[in-house]
Amino acid sequence: MEYYLIDLALYESEQYLFYDHAYFELASLLMSRGSASARAWEAIVRELGHFEREDDLPGLKTDDIGLVELMQALRQSVTRWIEEHEADRLSFMESQTLLARVAVGLSFAHKRLSLELRQMAFFYAAANLKDYLQLHRLEWSRTGPVFEIGARLSTTPGGETPAEAAGTVRSPPPNPAAAPASPTSSPSRRRSWLRYGALVGLLIVLFALAGIDVLWPENDATTQTQRPTPGPSETIEAAASLAVLPFQNLSADQDDSFADGLSIEIASVFARTGMFRMPGMASTFQFEDNLDDFRAIGRALNVDYLLEGTVLLDGDNLTIAASLVRAEDGFLIWSQTFNETVDNVFATQERIAEAIGAELSTPLDIDADILKAERTDDPRAYELFVRGLALLEQRGLALDDAEAVLERAVQINADFASAWGALSLVYNVIPTFVKEIDGRPVNAAVYYRKAKEAALRAQQIDPDLPLVRHAMGYLYQRERQWAAAEDAFQAALRNDPYAHRVMLTYAALLYTVGKRAEAGEFVERAREIDPLNELYDLWAAFLRWQGDQTEQTIAPIEEIFQRSPQYREIALRMIIDHRARAGELDKARDVIEGCGGCSEALRTTALTMLDTALIQPAEQLFDEYKDDNTMGYQFLYALGGAGVTIEAFRYYGIDAIRRLVFFTVPWPLVDVLDQDDRFLDVADDMGLVTYWRMRGDPDGCTLTDDSSFTCQPAP
Repeated sequence: MEYYLIDLALYESEQYLFYDHAYFELASLLMSRGSASARAWEAIVRELGHFEREDDLPGLKTDDIGLVELMQALRQSVTRWIEEHEADRLSFMESQTLLARVAVGLSFAHKRLSLELRQMAFFYAAANLKDYLQLHRLEWSRTGPVFEIGARLSTTPGGETPAEAAGTVRSPPPNPAAAPASPTSSPSRRRSWLRYGALVGLLIVLFALAGIDVLWPENDATTQTQRPTPGPSETIEAAASLAVLPFQNLSADQDDSFADGLSIEIASVFARTGMFRMPGMASTFQFEDNLDDFRAIGRALNVDYLLEGTVLLDGDNLTIAASLVRAEDGFLIWSQTFNETVDNVFATQERIAEAIGAELSTPLDIDADILKAERTDDPRAYELFVRGLALLEQRGLALDDAEAVLERAVQINADFASAWGALSLVYNVIPTFVKEIDGRPVNAAVYYRKAKEAALRAQQIDPDLPLVRHAMGYLYQRERQWAAAEDAFQAALRNDPYAHRVMLTYAALLYTVGKRAEAGEFVERAREIDPLNELYDLWAAFLRWQGDQTEQTIAPIEEIFQRSPQYREIALRMIIDHRARAGELDKARDVIEGCGGCSEALRTTALTMLDTALIQPAEQLFDEYKDDNTMGYQFLYALGGAGVTIEAFRYYGIDAIRRLVFFTVPWPLVDVLDQDDRFLDVADDMGLVTYWRMRGDPDGCTLTDDSSFTCQPAP
């Protein structure tokens, strides 16, 4: 706890101490509300303003009301002093008080404080300068750019100038540990803004001289170029690290999906505040049946606190018991039981988060209106949505159940945008993880069509929600609209910077368009958030192997192949590629034959493909096995050279219904394939050339104006 001493001897009745009073006021406000959201800060400054405002702006919360009343009481003492000592100069003194606040705001904006605190001080100065001009009826421009308190929305990289912050260079999405979350970036829900026009322009000049960055929001025409999304390398230490463990189901139906989904939703509420570093649910759910040793769980997840509890759903009645445990010693530091109805579950989630924030002295700005906008008023539809989220996280055959409950949710409420977005994601991933449903083979074309319909439906209802942006990004990616997909993923990550699933999907896009180093950064960031998620381990191993194909980099992939049935086919593709490039297909055979957990179908298909490769032309082999997950580019290149490899590239990149993700472009072979004009033709048909001309060349390659394309050899 910090203490501040004030020398009251300075406050002598003969002196004008408006600057000192303003300094004390702003220092107190920043000390008390330095972690407030831009929305809350705007409400505080507005209530302390010189004039009544009629704008449709957010109101004060309970704690802020008391703080504002205290500041207003202190101001009254100054007013009384003026009336007693300078009654004939009231208007002059009124001006002096406003100018003093402007000066104090600019003074704090020049201090060695965090970017967010300096922006808050700048906002305070600008608001008081506006009041000063209005008091004297001075003309000022009422149009102009919008100033945002941007640290709560996105964090501009250190050292960047305002011009660079408003540049057109695409940046990666935000580090969840780096910047507090923003519920949405749509104009109707923007956290905080004031139009100052030329007035702000004057202050920005002063601000820029101090080396302080000003963040400008995007407009409709240049959504992704006005404010780049900050990258994962930027860090701001979170107040604490917290893991929400899966709540235990006490309901009679023994179906855990509602309790699991509610755990995901509560974790999302915490994550969206930006005040906690939180592991993903794939990691925390590994302890669903083993909650005996909180200290061991805390060490495994590398967190300070654990939130665990129980859920009892009886008809429309909902009982949630939650407990906060300190991971270091397993000590219970808070617990509470909430008895509600299902239709009041949003308020319950908010109350749990606010109670824990208060316990940890970490003020949270949770906007119930935004939470509600992302969900639905229908309790039954919401219950099904929550179940669907949990099933979507599980992947595998659980996706069949996820499809069923989410379809039911949108039948109940056809305007439930988040449910449509989640359903679109389910449709998109089913062809990757499920071979057949109810005895019928999964038809990828059908599911992708349904995914597109659901995503477009969600976008029509509310295009700004994170799940909707993620679904639309998936859709654009499958349609080979790379820039649009990137824009959607970046927008989703600005809205929810802890969305590690979006990070992985975005990493797949970056790898496909050739931004391989950047893709690796996002995979690693997703792993930091969800450290026990084996899917992320697989993609991290894949990217390391792609850059350096050695025994050391293929070994982790072989380990995942042996222990993880859901990722076995994808891992085997890499193993066969690796051994084919080294001329060691016999070692690939040994791995397959030594897999005790492999299904007979996978074993037979893979071994038959290797046997056929010895006696059949590569073109014929590709035609036979092209839709099998184990058929890779380096395997084909070793058998038939560049011609069949480029034909495979055309098939996977353009013609195939089932669109691959990381594997679409044969980047490990690009330094030999780039000499073939057909390679660039395929890349052009895929839309990659258009993307490169818009947003830069792929790593290690150069695309010239005359469309020549050259790449450096892989290390």
